[in-house]
Amino acid sequence: MNEALARLEAALRVAPLRPGARLLLAVSGGADSVALLRTTCNLAPEMEWDVRIGHVHHGLRGSEADRDESFVRHLATNLGVPIDVERVTVPDGGSVEAAARVVRYAALHDMLARWGGDQILTGHTQDDQAETVLLHLFRGTGLHGLGGMPVQSGQLIRPFLGVTRADVTSALEVLGQASVDDSTNVDTRYTRNRVRHEILPLLRTIQPAINSVLARTSSLLRDDASHLDAEARRAMQSVSTPSPGSVFIFSGAYRCLHPALRRAGLRLLVRDLLGDTAELEAGHVAALDSAVANERSLIARLPRELTVVATPLGVVLRHGTESRPATFHALPVSVPGTISLPHGTLAVEYLRATSDEIARIIRVAGPHHALLRAGVGHDMIVRSRRAGDRLRPVGGRGTVTLHDLFIDRGVPRALRELVPVVESGGKIVWVAGLAVAQDAAAEAASQVALHVIWTPENGRIR
Repeated sequence: MNEALARLEAALRVAPLRPGARLLLAVSGGADSVALLRTTCNLAPEMEWDVRIGHVHHGLRGSEADRDESFVRHLATNLGVPIDVERVTVPDGGSVEAAARVVRYAALHDMLARWGGDQILTGHTQDDQAETVLLHLFRGTGLHGLGGMPVQSGQLIRPFLGVTRADVTSALEVLGQASVDDSTNVDTRYTRNRVRHEILPLLRTIQPAINSVLARTSSLLRDDASHLDAEARRAMQSVSTPSPGSVFIFSGAYRCLHPALRRAGLRLLVRDLLGDTAELEAGHVAALDSAVANERSLIARLPRELTVVATPLGVVLRHGTESRPATFHALPVSVPGTISLPHGTLAVEYLRATSDEIARIIRVAGPHHALLRAGVGHDMIVRSRRAGDRLRPVGGRGTVTLHDLFIDRGVPRALRELVPVVESGGKIVWVAGLAVAQDAAAEAASQVALHVIWTPENGRIR
């Protein structure tokens, strides 16, 4: 057997493909995908694979794209392999290559789902890996970007990342198998083509084995990224709490994490929200990190409706529309005592100290602590906000509605139902984390005060 063909078959044998799998092969008609098809068909009887072709017509190259579709259909007929063809529309704006890639993979996954297949195979080679790593480097990236394309991304398998484009060409020659050329692959107005035809040849004058060097480096960095992700996942679990469509991050604890864990953790959170990080660039991660660490809102500069909303309670990383959590009804509060709330606990205790100590505590108490007059504990309840709620905050010039208070303090709608509202004698005495009522606040000259502590779940609100 030809050495190049043997290398292609060996790559398929070691790929994460189980015997009997239903495999959808992404076949454009180009050399890489045709070699993938022929090699997979050669091994299919031995491995008991059920093979199907998926071809995506992007509608971008006119008669040439029609020619590609015709070629692939003819090839499928000759090989006796069933085929699905999907015609897609590539949206305008931004990079045509990037937009085409997004719709192409979406179409392939739709084909796989309709068929009930197990995995999608693509013909990316070591040469494609080298180009991808350099493109990521030029754009600015971290470990994941320098790690290039993994062999497996969910249901997507790239078995040929360890073989070269020269191997593909040689294997097709031995098989006597034709393929089609995409004329846009030589157009150096496209950045990838410029890397392929201008930059990599120049680098080969310094390092003839540059493709394999970059591939080996990317493999090592993927291992490093995998370990870092595992550590970052554990770290983020201690500083964040997910909800449908959003995640709350406790900024104070987040700032204490190592910068590498912060960046990796943010990528994981974005992947959890969006399903992937395909459009997340190093600049996006840097902007997110700054916004979360400094408790600043961030709406622009982020992909796919991803936003950061800063609140007095922390930072919310959100995708799409906000979900509205359920309210909780009035719950009686024992004084002293502790009560469990849907998203944390509320504790009340009497604080006895000198007037100087009381005055100092009033000055340094954080937003989750309130010092109230000792007599305020009568008929105390805690509840969610209600329409028309008002209070006069300490230091305020008059009464304000809770609606206006939430807007003024930047609390997003998704969190407003979760903020405990403490009443005594039918009057609001504290909006946890936001404001103490003027007529309920302990005075600096007091020697006894009512200390109310709100502890959000795991130190933060869900």
